Amino acid sequence: MTDINHKRLVLEALYLVGGTALAGFAIAVFITPAKIASGGVNGVATIIYHLTGWDTGFVMLCISVPLFLVGMSIFGKTYGVRSLAGTLFLSIWVSLFGQLTDYNGFLPYIDRMDTLLSA
Repeated sequence: MTDINHKRLVLEALYLVGGTALAGFAIAVFITPAKIASGGVNGVATIIYHLTGWDTGFVMLCISVPLFLVGMSIFGKTYGVRSLAGTLFLSIWVSLFGQLTDYNGFLPYIDRMDTLLSA
């Protein structure tokens, strides 16, 4: 592997970790506490969290695994490895930030303006 390819791979890994950390923070601190059911796996996980109390990150991972397997069979191993890494990191970050804040967020959510600010 050349030096340029190695640097590119490291940079992609840093983007993956940093991007999923930022998204996980937003989901755990703004989206879930405000009860905003966005689209996709995150929205379903948020709904399940508020109905059952199950950790949002864990639910996201459980829902994503079958989708990941289908995607890997259609798009190949390279897609599969990157998608698996993104799915795992996002779920871990959501759970980590959620546990640190008890999914309470930074706003009191006593009126609609707090929900609007979170959105």
